[in-house]
Amino acid sequence: MKKIIGKTKFLLCLILALACLCSCSLYGDDTKDSDATQSGNELTETSFKANYTQEELDTPVITIGKRTVTMDEYLDFFQEIYTYYKTNYSVDIMESNETLTKYLDLITESLTEDTMILHQADVLGLTDFTDEQKKEIEDRFEAEKKDMYDYYTDYAVEDGGMSDEADIAEAVEKYILDEAAYYCGDGTTLEEYYDYLYEQEEESYIKDLLFEELTKDTEVSDEDIKKWYEDAVEDDEEYFKEHPESYKDECDSYESTGFISDGTTAVPPAYVPTGYSRVYDIHVKGDKETSEQYNENAEKMSALIDEYGRLAFDNDKNGKTAASEARMSEIMKEYKELEKENNAELKKLYKDEKKKIDKAYKALENGEDFVDVMNEYTEADEYKEGGVFAEKGRLISSEYTSESDWLTAVKREFAELKIGEYSEVFMADDGYHIIYRIGDEKNGTKTLESMKDAIRENLIGKEKQDAYDKQMQEWLDEGKDVIRNDKLIESLCK
Repeated sequence: MKKIIGKTKFLLCLILALACLCSCSLYGDDTKDSDATQSGNELTETSFKANYTQEELDTPVITIGKRTVTMDEYLDFFQEIYTYYKTNYSVDIMESNETLTKYLDLITESLTEDTMILHQADVLGLTDFTDEQKKEIEDRFEAEKKDMYDYYTDYAVEDGGMSDEADIAEAVEKYILDEAAYYCGDGTTLEEYYDYLYEQEEESYIKDLLFEELTKDTEVSDEDIKKWYEDAVEDDEEYFKEHPESYKDECDSYESTGFISDGTTAVPPAYVPTGYSRVYDIHVKGDKETSEQYNENAEKMSALIDEYGRLAFDNDKNGKTAASEARMSEIMKEYKELEKENNAELKKLYKDEKKKIDKAYKALENGEDFVDVMNEYTEADEYKEGGVFAEKGRLISSEYTSESDWLTAVKREFAELKIGEYSEVFMADDGYHIIYRIGDEKNGTKTLESMKDAIRENLIGKEKQDAYDKQMQEWLDEGKDVIRNDKLIESLCK
């Protein structure tokens, strides 16, 4: 089997390359070398390796202790990056020696760091696994394999329209073999691919062990937590008083990903503006595609809403005029006609979904608990048991419009509900809904006690990452035990 560098390394290098080079000469400037390398327009993996003997391909280009990266593995990784940029950005990273050299430097740095991690784990004795650790690796591998099978089974059923178990099993095996060919080369068998996945899981486990070993003594004080909290309260109160509509976006991000929108802070907002509530949602959506006429109508309706808002603002600011009142009346009439036309299409389109949600509504009318009915009927997984909004619902407001906002129809129905009430069945652009108003979000500053655990975990996480990065950088700067065959790597530039 053709072994390649792990997927985690591939992603890391892509991120590095994007961060460092996307603003450079890749997209065209006057700095191209006149002595450009191969055009790369039709380069394949075979052509990358065609200029090397088998002995050269087997030669390590990065060696740290017993851990190595061969030229063959290096070229596999290089091919992935070359194809990625060519396919996604129409960028040829071999267009010039200057550009190619930048990418080779990034690839080499990334693979050296990855190899250093495994080497240091060897030095610290972390790769001498106990029986318990071996079982943990095996369990992680089996979970990964199950996730892969479940994913491709769902794909075969939902996208492939398959129902026969034998057909599904055959399709799943084909999908996995296709994936194996992508990551490990044509002709890779299932057994070989599972061996590869196991190696990847083992490497991931080793990296986790090293991270924990290097950061095990990391602590944060109560003073640190209090200081962070006080700063957050000051910043959040000022920001959300000025931008209350953003509160929902930040909370949605935190509750669905564990981070606010900056992608690094694992603490929810410390201040809650007025005007927010939470709802549950029984949503039966199906998988439908609306007509071009429907979409055109929707665009017109959106434009009418904007125009109506501008006229209403002018009326409040400058006083009503006969012309503006007449136009607002026309807008409302036009909007209702378009809405009626679109609703008629949706009712036909979601005929089966209507039957399903009517059953849900009947269950509610018979006295069943809303959460129980929601778990049974909703097609919005985030509201089912275990979903991100299952415990306390999702934020909604009649006062603000956020980037992650609800559809207009949902907000209109919400505005009519009191706490503890659920709506009738209603249609929105994405199917049928029944919503339940759980309660109002308490306005004001959250207490330190309510945020203490999240702040502690956030600070410890950052401190651990800083400590880990510092130690890794020291090892890399020191360069101890690192042997690189730069001559062979740089031969790609010739």
